[in-house]
Amino acid sequence: MFNLILGLGQAGVRIASEFQVKFKIPTAYINLSMVDFSKFKGEGKKLNIECGGSGRDPEVGFQFAKENKKEILAFLDKFLIENTKRILVCIGGGGGSGSGLSLIVLPYLVKKGKDILIIYTLPEKKEKLPAKPNALIILNKLIEKYLMQGLVSMLLIDNEYCANRYSSNGLRFEGINKALPKIFNRFYRVTNLHDRHRYVDFSSGYNALDINELRRVLFFSKGFLDFRIFELSPGSVNLHGNELKKIIRTSSLFIGSFDINTSKIALVTIALPLDLKNDKKASKLVDDLFEIVGKMTKAPYVFNSSYYDAIKNIRVNIMLGGLTKSKSLESLIKQSLKDKASLDNKSSLELLDLTGVT
Repeated sequence: MFNLILGLGQAGVRIASEFQVKFKIPTAYINLSMVDFSKFKGEGKKLNIECGGSGRDPEVGFQFAKENKKEILAFLDKFLIENTKRILVCIGGGGGSGSGLSLIVLPYLVKKGKDILIIYTLPEKKEKLPAKPNALIILNKLIEKYLMQGLVSMLLIDNEYCANRYSSNGLRFEGINKALPKIFNRFYRVTNLHDRHRYVDFSSGYNALDINELRRVLFFSKGFLDFRIFELSPGSVNLHGNELKKIIRTSSLFIGSFDINTSKIALVTIALPLDLKNDKKASKLVDDLFEIVGKMTKAPYVFNSSYYDAIKNIRVNIMLGGLTKSKSLESLIKQSLKDKASLDNKSSLELLDLTGVT
């Protein structure tokens, strides 16, 4: 899926290191304080511009990054070889280092013509000032400069939503950072079913999925990515359309429910237990799910894949691209405006308008 992983700032570095562990991809980490590398054991190359940190101010982080631009870009050039086409950039939005560094790193990657997927984390409500407003100010800049221009794709991580959703859910694994690469791997594995032919029957499924179809959705720009994953018991083959629609609407993993109708591209993979191989109701459920997602998204591009596996439950994995509207994100923006009402740069937050991402 990627040729290179970049971690910017403390939170970005931690997410990037989990992807490195899972996929063994070349990884580089950049920070503005050695403290942010405390107890860090990730594999890969590290660059620390020792400035004592940014004080959670992205403008300070940007200025430090700007002053050390030559060193940062020289560090990046060690990795940007000819076949380094697809890059995952992990950015922690709540601090100042990762977001400040992003304003130097991203334009350089865009100039080099790279395909870029950004993972951008949004802080929890309890973090309040300055984390939330700062995160949204930088997000606004990234939307205007890169997302709306079709230069990057982006996955938002709402830490507040995730903390509430996964407090007792197995999908949390050992933390959201570890969950992220495992979610990506669910889709990547479907492109490698031939390696598991002894216990997976993909020839009897709906269709195979290839890596370029996956990349096409991952790097779809002018909107956000969304993952919706859920399991159904074998007895769920009798579920009807409205029940399935409700499950799909409420199964977003990382930022509440984006408006699925704003999707511009979708990918659906369904794994069924081998015991259901000759079950006509199971086959109809697969067809129904594919049809429902197609109608709910109204997306012109939908890639569908199904197969049989040595599993107990039906596993449904949905990746959506190009989304532009989310009630939870709008709520976060409104709350941040209230938090920031007494400060001069309130207007910069008001520029954030997801409806303009088309």
